[in-house]
Amino acid sequence: MNYAKHIVDHYHHASPVDQLWEFGHPLWRPLGFVLWSTLHGPLDGLFQGQEVYGALSALVAFNIIGGCIGVAMMFLLLAGISESAPAAAVLAIGFAATNAIVNYSQTGTAYVLGVACQVTGLYIIWRSIRYQRFGVKQALLAAIPLGLSIAIWFAYVLPMAGLLCFALLWPGINGRRELQRRGVFVLQIACGIASMLAVSYTVVMIGGHINSFARAKQWVVSARHDIQPTRGVIRTVGTIPRGFFWLGSGSTMWKEKLFGHGRTQITAADLLRAGIWKLALVYAILLLTCIQLWKSSRGRLLMICLAIAAIPVLLFAA
Repeated sequence: MNYAKHIVDHYHHASPVDQLWEFGHPLWRPLGFVLWSTLHGPLDGLFQGQEVYGALSALVAFNIIGGCIGVAMMFLLLAGISESAPAAAVLAIGFAATNAIVNYSQTGTAYVLGVACQVTGLYIIWRSIRYQRFGVKQALLAAIPLGLSIAIWFAYVLPMAGLLCFALLWPGINGRRELQRRGVFVLQIACGIASMLAVSYTVVMIGGHINSFARAKQWVVSARHDIQPTRGVIRTVGTIPRGFFWLGSGSTMWKEKLFGHGRTQITAADLLRAGIWKLALVYAILLLTCIQLWKSSRGRLLMICLAIAAIPVLLFAA
């Protein structure tokens, strides 16, 4: 809801601090602003003059579209890698049923569209490898959605090394010449991403009147919103399953049990009823997946790419 309010405040020049232009989400609010201002009249009538709800609906529309694109791209990617459309369909349906897609698609947060862009970029990379197309055009086609994901939420830069590692290693290098072609391809993608970010941030900094080093530094620091997380490792362990399941009030109960903040005694039975089994299920599936991947050379390559993508994300979360 805050993002929607920032959009409306920008439209009416109602706030002394224009929060439409933020370092952490450089294009997310501007995208919502463009759609909302274009459809301002119909949305204003639909929500009976409640402009914040109209702006929120514009952001939600991007997320719903992003969710559909992400699921479709995930199916195509899995079908290509596994060479089994039925297996890919089952996994894509499972992806669509996760809390991250089902529930966050209905919010004004930037996560779903960013994920969809990254899955799209990864599919284009896989397709380029599959058909041995490593030209500038293919690199730019991959760089555009990957760069857009970072411009939507800057934290999406963290798994980028793993995606580029996939472009370099999958499904193995046959000879020095192919390694060179892959290396040039990865470099072109990286340059495309950097160019897109340079253009995006230039536009945003002009819009936000960020015209000095001191203001730029303050702009970057303010994106943290003065948040100082504590016990990050424990919180990360409890947060990962939230991407798969809706945890409800269960996560609050687990934190009270772990950190001792609760006013009442919490028993093991209370934790089971709160759905702590969901944590065990998620980590058991992740463990079984790693064991299964380790059995093949292609699986081990995937594990390397996943590790390179996941480690920066986990360090950031912790």
